[in-house]
Amino acid sequence: MPLLPGLLLVSMQQVALTEFQANNDTILEDQDGDRTDWIELHNFGSTNVDLGGWFLTDDAFLPTKWTFPSPTVLGPGKYLLVFASDKDRSVAGQELHLNFKLDSDGEYLALIRSNGITVHQEFAPEFPAQYKDTSFGLAFQPTISPNKVYFQTPTPGSANGAGGPVIKGVEYEPREVQSGQDITVVAEMALLTDAVAVDLRYRVLYQPDSWMPMYDDGTHGDAIAGDQSWTAIIPGNLAGTGEMIRWIAFATDADGGVAHYPALHDLNHSPEYLGTMVLDPSLQSSVPIYHWFVETPSQANTWQGTQCSLFYDGEFYDNINVRKRGGSSSSWTKKSYKFDFNRGDHFEFDKAYGKAEEFNLNTTWSDKSYLRRILCWESYQASGLPACLSFPVHLRQNGEFFALTTFVEQV
Repeated sequence: MPLLPGLLLVSMQQVALTEFQANNDTILEDQDGDRTDWIELHNFGSTNVDLGGWFLTDDAFLPTKWTFPSPTVLGPGKYLLVFASDKDRSVAGQELHLNFKLDSDGEYLALIRSNGITVHQEFAPEFPAQYKDTSFGLAFQPTISPNKVYFQTPTPGSANGAGGPVIKGVEYEPREVQSGQDITVVAEMALLTDAVAVDLRYRVLYQPDSWMPMYDDGTHGDAIAGDQSWTAIIPGNLAGTGEMIRWIAFATDADGGVAHYPALHDLNHSPEYLGTMVLDPSLQSSVPIYHWFVETPSQANTWQGTQCSLFYDGEFYDNINVRKRGGSSSSWTKKSYKFDFNRGDHFEFDKAYGKAEEFNLNTTWSDKSYLRRILCWESYQASGLPACLSFPVHLRQNGEFFALTTFVEQV
């Protein structure tokens, strides 16, 4: 079996650091429920490798920074995950944690032999900048290769793919879209990747998707040619007042690798689209206005609920879950709802209080004063007792008035 560049042979036993993630937001949890950095090692040889006494380090001048416990046997074809959490746990047979974290801006990383001197494999002088929920490592084409690539879909504990381009972010303007205004969308590629085509998929409300090319040629609305910032302009006449418009950026490289943003790592727990809505300047209210978009409103009236989108205060939240809540109110014509947001994309209802993972909008069907629940919570608070934040909300559904509801903080 030929050696990979940067890997050394130990009694015909071969092992490699094949993948790592330095910006883990939604991909993998450790035994404590934390999403920390992680490193994957793979035995691509035909016999066992005992890594006991070997080292991992992020400092070229401190090669013995963290030691594998003995024994740490990695069988042929097997994978081993080590969390770069700074928790420093090294008990054989248990989940392993390094005494350092990985720097997403890029740093040195190496696997060192048991003599504490020999570099078995290294990313030197440092690995490149890392991006949210994207991993980096050795491409499998289809077996392990020396090619270092990004993986938009990380595969901790299993074989890597061939890798591909990475879209590190997508921005748009204007932030407050008025009727007839074009929307300029810019997708920024990671500079290590080489995109040969970038396209924008977009849709208005729940109409079929449409496609348009994005450009990095200094024309078509693009600011600077060749800077890996790709631009498309969505015409302002596509969406009417009160309608939402959403988009996904897709990038393809010369080898056929495809990336998209948002990445949609979890079909029901991460955004599917980015987006916004066309505001109605005549719509004014003394209470917050939440714009709720749902393809099948009747599904929101079930305990399982359905996926939906929400727009408030210039921010768009996609592919969140909404379901009915409550006891007796669940049978009323206007129901109470629970909105549950995706990890890393929580709802900012008030900058003074931070973001909420979930909240409740309670029906006012039985309270035409619209005040009883709010006054109850405020009475608790005035008495020095624990109390939920509560206030009225003007709720609109698919561009139309739906209800005056009561926001209640989820404890």
